[in-house]
Amino acid sequence: MKKLINLCMVFIFMVSVTSNVLASEIIEPSDWAKDIIKESIEEGLVPEHLQNNYQDDITREEFTELMVTAIIAKVNKYNDDYMDEYTRKAWKFQTLTVDNYFDYVTTDVQFTDTDNNYVKMANTLGIIQGVGDNKFAPDDLITREQAACMFFNYAQTKVSASRKPAEYDLSDIETCSDWARLGVKLAYSVSLFNGTKEPVRGEWGSVVTKGAFSPLENITREQAIVVTKRMADRDLLDKLRIQNYYDITMDELFYGIQIKDNSVSLLNGDYENDISPDLTVAFEYSWFRDIITDYPTGAFESIFSRPYGLVHPSWDWKNAEGILNGERQVYDFGVFTLIHNDTPDTLVTVYKNVNIGYTTRADIYFRYITEDDTYRIYLIEEE
Repeated sequence: MKKLINLCMVFIFMVSVTSNVLASEIIEPSDWAKDIIKESIEEGLVPEHLQNNYQDDITREEFTELMVTAIIAKVNKYNDDYMDEYTRKAWKFQTLTVDNYFDYVTTDVQFTDTDNNYVKMANTLGIIQGVGDNKFAPDDLITREQAACMFFNYAQTKVSASRKPAEYDLSDIETCSDWARLGVKLAYSVSLFNGTKEPVRGEWGSVVTKGAFSPLENITREQAIVVTKRMADRDLLDKLRIQNYYDITMDELFYGIQIKDNSVSLLNGDYENDISPDLTVAFEYSWFRDIITDYPTGAFESIFSRPYGLVHPSWDWKNAEGILNGERQVYDFGVFTLIHNDTPDTLVTVYKNVNIGYTTRADIYFRYITEDDTYRIYLIEEE
């Protein structure tokens, strides 16, 4: 009997110790991040396995899982809020997931050290790249400068021009790696990414004591979640943005997307959706009105498919008619070249002609910054 009691006491002790260990592993968010993280979880932006140990440094794989989870959640919410039943009736699925995404998206990038579809999807969206030799290094940690560039990669075509210059606010901006300095400056300037120490400002807003960015420190889970929530609140995650510059609709997704080298192609896939009554009304006073039902919707999708913000000459009837009739048409915008009907299998292909650094957006023009930090203006809107 005594032996039985001793065994029971040992068992109770082991259960108690195990419970305490498990409890200790669940570390709550810091006070400054607690409310934001609570909201992020409620909105479905945070994977369940990242909802603990918030002060841990985030890995490259975890970062992609966070970003892709948030993008999928926001895309689905946008579709639920704004896409009517008529528009959605031909969709192949009603809820986007990381797996059904790859039923319609192909890429020539394959990593040898991970088969995680979240990593693969983040790469197709232009958020994150490999480390060379077809490797991704999923368990490597991410520095703050790396994270700033990754966040800005996805937001670059949708954010406004610089508002707060990093070099005036931050004392350590020059300690950034050469390749990351521009990305950090822009991510900070558009308030996507804050410093680890805020600058002290005088009565008229001038900087009295500079703050710090700490570019070479690792970014934690809670810091990454907070920035992700900030992007979500600014509607920067509610569209699928292929290679970070080519927004696609769900209809375009179902036609098929092919990513190869420096190009993105909208495929002529086995999909057809009726013209929405809303679209017909939208074109009531344009030349589209009389011919809107004469062509497959894929042809119309190809007219409107282009890098975000690009004013395409296909709005001219002569050019649009050629595209709708299947003629091969080429448009060179410097940074991008668009080829319509290049092959029987493609509706339009967007070729990226230079290594794009980061984009800033102003009121009257769109400009891309190349590797040498010079501006390549490829679009000026008509006055």
